[in-house]
Amino acid sequence: PYTTLFRSRAFAYKKISAAEQKESKRLNAEHFLEVLSTCNSLCRRGAPDIQRGLNLFDQEWSNIRTCQAWVMEEFYHRKGATDLCSRYPAAGSYCLSLRVYPKERIRWIESGLAASRYSGDRYTEGSHLSSLGNAKLELGEIKKALESYTQQCAIANEIGNLHLEGTGLLNIGIIHRGIGNHDLAIEFTQKSLDIARTDNDRRMEGEALGRLGLDYEAKGNHKRALQLFEDSLKVARETNSTFEESFALARLSAYYRNRGDHSNAIELCKQWASIAKQNSNWLHERYALTNLGLLYIEAGDSTRALEIYRHCLVLAQRVGDKFGEGESLCRIGDVYQWLGKPSQAIKYYKKSLPIAQTFGSRYSEGRALRQLGRIYADLGKPRQIGRAHV
Repeated sequence: PYTTLFRSRAFAYKKISAAEQKESKRLNAEHFLEVLSTCNSLCRRGAPDIQRGLNLFDQEWSNIRTCQAWVMEEFYHRKGATDLCSRYPAAGSYCLSLRVYPKERIRWIESGLAASRYSGDRYTEGSHLSSLGNAKLELGEIKKALESYTQQCAIANEIGNLHLEGTGLLNIGIIHRGIGNHDLAIEFTQKSLDIARTDNDRRMEGEALGRLGLDYEAKGNHKRALQLFEDSLKVARETNSTFEESFALARLSAYYRNRGDHSNAIELCKQWASIAKQNSNWLHERYALTNLGLLYIEAGDSTRALEIYRHCLVLAQRVGDKFGEGESLCRIGDVYQWLGKPSQAIKYYKKSLPIAQTFGSRYSEGRALRQLGRIYADLGKPRQIGRAHV
């Protein structure tokens, strides 16, 4: 119905003035913003609504993209377009992360950021900076991500928004943790924790506790790390936040895995997967099962690991998660390689390659090519390495 409406309006443009055409385009943009928001809401509900949301998104993507491009061009000239341009990135954040390459998502966020600055909406500007930092971090552009988070914190401090400031500080901590500077990571994350407690933001409090645990574990203070991980889990359960509980269980599972305690690690990972499944959070379920497969491999149960990765593949295909599909194919290839079955491993690595290339995931593409290269080298077929991507 949306497409039919759009085509009908396109035909009507020929019969109206230039000013009326622009107003019609604004109305179209407003309409498809609501469509995008509907897609996003459906996806966030989990199965079975996620498939409905993605199907609607795929069906209307051309119209959504056209309307977003129009508001991006017009926001300096039309007040209504300015507000729409600022709203588009957040309205489809979840769908866009599943269907659109990071570089295009960044263009959307940057246009929303420019629109919020033009209208003087400082809070929305800070929110866009947070999203921009996340997207830059996803691409490995650490310096640019840090710049975005720093600007976010400055705006938050200026307008007195504790939540915006706390999330910015938390994200800066993530960057320092990622480059191995755990002392600075602790400093920024502790500030975020203090803000969360001042603002009675229990969700941020639990997240900060868990991230502090990662830093103390990296510094070798395992007793302190375990206490922080357990405190993070306690906060999540007290607030009935299954989303945060999943992260807390994941960190605890990783902690026991690092200590060589696979029994506890597997049990916690199973709890993580169970919560994700109960909440129809297919993305977290896939993450949990992927980690569970790794634990079974390390415990010597490759048969169970293979079953789990095959389930991950089916799950990803069912919900249209192309990145997850490629990752699962690679994991299955890993198991076959570990089992000494190179022909089967090659088959799955090759299946994963076009998905990685289409999705624009250079990391996944490089990983599959490296694994193929190793197998061909072991088989004494070095000439095949250069053709591995074909």
